[in-house]
Amino acid sequence: KYLFLGMLLISIILIIIAPLFLKIWINDEYMLKSTGVFRILVVGYFLTSLSLVFLRFIYGIGIPKKAFILNLLLVPIYIALLVVLVNRFGIEGAAWAFMLKSFLDLIFLFKILNKKIKVFK
Repeated sequence: KYLFLGMLLISIILIIIAPLFLKIWINDEYMLKSTGVFRILVVGYFLTSLSLVFLRFIYGIGIPKKAFILNLLLVPIYIALLVVLVNRFGIEGAAWAFMLKSFLDLIFLFKILNKKIKVFK
């Protein structure tokens, strides 16, 4: 609960201040071109931080094989997403592929965990 709220707050702040942060860090031209990518990556890392909680819990209850198989199955999906989206949208496509992979990872890890311990009945 606290990890979710903390990461959500940090992510919202980063999404809001992205243009200012990039302008101060690098320059105006870079800020104009990369604010969207930065925001997409922030959402992707937020989702990844949540999925890591599920992954560690799955390891802790003794079923790491299922998480490993899930990651093996997600690799070709991620590569296909990367190829299609990078060819079509460039660096922004790579950010979208990362965010989508993070979302799929979160959903599937939650399903594995819910099936084992019935978080939601």
